[in-house]
Amino acid sequence: MSGLVTGAPGAARENFWAVALVVAAATFMEVLDLTIVNVSLLHIMGSMAISQSKAIWVLTAYTMTNAIILPLSGWLATTLGRKRYFMGCTPPSRRRRFCVV
Repeated sequence: MSGLVTGAPGAARENFWAVALVVAAATFMEVLDLTIVNVSLLHIMGSMAISQSKAIWVLTAYTMTNAIILPLSGWLATTLGRKRYFMGCTPPSRRRRFCVV
């Protein structure tokens, strides 16, 4: 128990809800992205003059890419640190806005 750090009584509860909100928002964005790809399949089929079976590969490739990138980005954030990873993923033009002196 000597290595246990305790904070304010309500801090853990506030932190839990902040994390839950961020996870819910990220999950919503993933579902929204997948929905956008599904909706655009008809447009892809029409503009590229391909069959539905070939257009489904777009959805499959998108889903497989997400399945590979999400755990990899989590590992990179853990290895490099969240702030460094986030700053590395943002374009240089936006980095100036996020820099804290």
